[in-house]
Amino acid sequence: MPLRSEPNGPPAVAGDHIVVTAKRGLEQGRIVVFRKRYGEEDWLVDIDARLTAAPTIDGGTVYVPDWSGRVHALSAWDGSVQWSQQVDAAAGGRTFTEPVAVLGDTLYLGSQSGSTGVVALDAATGDTEWEAYTRAVTGGPVAHSKGVVVQSHQLVTAFDTDGTRQWSFNVRGPRARPLAVDDQHVYVSAGNAVYAVDWNGEESWTHESDGEQVGAPTVAGDTVLFRSEGQLTALSRATGDERWTTTPGGVSRAIVTPAAVFMPESDGAVVALGET
Repeated sequence: MPLRSEPNGPPAVAGDHIVVTAKRGLEQGRIVVFRKRYGEEDWLVDIDARLTAAPTIDGGTVYVPDWSGRVHALSAWDGSVQWSQQVDAAAGGRTFTEPVAVLGDTLYLGSQSGSTGVVALDAATGDTEWEAYTRAVTGGPVAHSKGVVVQSHQLVTAFDTDGTRQWSFNVRGPRARPLAVDDQHVYVSAGNAVYAVDWNGEESWTHESDGEQVGAPTVAGDTVLFRSEGQLTALSRATGDERWTTTPGGVSRAIVTPAAVFMPESDGAVVALGET
C-alpha cells in the first residue's frame, strides 16, 4: 500500500497491525497503520513536526518522538491519542531523532540538540521521571534491566534505570549506529570495528574488519551479526571469534527471527538464511 510520504525506517508490528512512521515534509510527519493480512490502511495520524524515528510498540501503545521535543502515545488499534507530552520546553527544548526504548513502565529517549541528554518518562502518562545530561545523543537509547545505554559520537554511556551514571567508554570512529545489548555486553560498531563492552564498562573484545565500515550489530542466540560491504559476519558473543561469513549483497541490518535471518537487498529483494 502507498504511504503517500517517505518512510523513516523499519515498521513495528503488534498483533494484526503494522505501524510505519514517515516524513510528509520538512516539518511534517505521519504515522500510518496497516492491517497485516491484506495490507489495507487502518488508520493515519499526521504530526505537525519533523519525524525521523521509527515507531516503538509496547502493550498496544505506539510511541513516537518528534524533533520538537514532543512524545506521542497512540492506541495501536485505532490511533486515538493516549497522551502527547512536550518534554522540557522551558529548558531550551529537545530534539528526539531516534526511537523510544521501553523497559517495564518507563520510556527512555535521547536528545540530539537543545537540552541534550537522556530522559525517562512514565509510559502511562508521559510525565518525566528523571533526566541525565550527556552530549548530543547520536545512538540509542537501548534499555536492559542492567542499564540504559546511549552513544554520543565516540562516547558510549550507561545509566542505571534510576538515572545514576554507571560508566563511559570511548570507541574509535565517530559514526554512531544502533546499539545492541544482552545480559553480557553492550555491542557498538564504529568505523571498521565492533566492540563488546561488559556491564562494568570494560572492553571484553574488539573485532576489526579489513578496512571496511561495519554496520549495526544484531544479537542472534550466542552470536553477534554485522554487515560490512557485501558481507554478513557472525561472531561469538563471548569471545568475538569469527564463526562464519557469507556474501548476500546489500548493506542493510539483518533481521533475526527464531527460524531465519532476513536481509533486505539493495534491489528490493530479501534474502533468508537458515536451515530450511
